[in-house]
Amino acid sequence: MAVPRELLYQILEYPIVTYITLMPRILISTDNISLPFNFENIELVMDEKTLAEKLRLLGISNPVSVNFKDNILILTSGLTIFDLKYRTIKITAVAERKANMVQLLAVRKSYFYNQRLYINAYDLQGNPIQIPTRIYQLT
Repeated sequence: MAVPRELLYQILEYPIVTYITLMPRILISTDNISLPFNFENIELVMDEKTLAEKLRLLGISNPVSVNFKDNILILTSGLTIFDLKYRTIKITAVAERKANMVQLLAVRKSYFYNQRLYINAYDLQGNPIQIPTRIYQLT
């Protein structure tokens, strides 16, 4: 789904041309997971051990092999990601709430020019989606 430009004008702090559009590779996208919690979340996964633990908690066997030297993973629960923009230390996600949805996306580290990252999210109407705030350190 293409995100309307008007929505991007509404949620982005700076002109669109100053953002890098992240082009993730979808590794897992399923909406038949019985989530053990009832809230939306987006988090970065930087290593194999963390990935295995997160997927185990979600009841997903680890079917993916990822080169963490070149990639970071974005794990979502309760959301479907439609667009990702990056500028300085912030990743802005445009997403839709969807119960029992889990996505695992791979993004090349070469997109990021800063070693610290955090994520914020908006729905398709431009409203903020409350997700836990965390600063991630690229390795």
